[in-house]
Amino acid sequence: MSSTADEDLFAADELLDRPFPEREGRDASGSAGPGFHLLVLQASRDFWDCPDETVVQEAEADLQTRLDALEAKLVARWGDPREIDLWPYLRAGLEGAAVPEPIVSLCQLTGSMRVWLRPDTGRWLALTIGQGDKELPFELIVAVGEKDRIDPTGSLQEGPEPSEGARGGVNGLGTRSMSFTARPLPKAVEAFGQGEQVR
Repeated sequence: MSSTADEDLFAADELLDRPFPEREGRDASGSAGPGFHLLVLQASRDFWDCPDETVVQEAEADLQTRLDALEAKLVARWGDPREIDLWPYLRAGLEGAAVPEPIVSLCQLTGSMRVWLRPDTGRWLALTIGQGDKELPFELIVAVGEKDRIDPTGSLQEGPEPSEGARGGVNGLGTRSMSFTARPLPKAVEAFGQGEQVR
């Protein structure tokens, strides 16, 4: 476990330092574009032919163990992360807001992420486990974005909580459910943008 956590920490550090590409692209390990990187550290099996819920739960638990080990190393270095609710971003996108990457991709896969702001780089790093739909694999994801691409309060929009009972994505919505038009998001909270610790 220690070896895997050390390798994951190295991968996270490299992603945080990696220049952002000028054009958006995707490969088997994730995606990147202007202002963001997404890296899949580990993916589970898919669940198309899996009626046994125990198998699903064990697959998610395996990724959670790996996430917790990496998070422990990041906490030892940077302190506790901020838990960011992604539901307001999903809701805003459905209502026509232009949600930026990597948030637009993440909010289709998961309901929250754990975030550390790195004021020395002007970037933030996040960890989460996502799943695009209930038949698709779980993914352990490291995300890096620019500081002005996130609202640390998670208060972009007020509204109802996502419905329960859906295992894939947020409120059971996969990537095919989303569409966006141009309308800017509110400006991120100033204290977070300046690198103050938000607890």
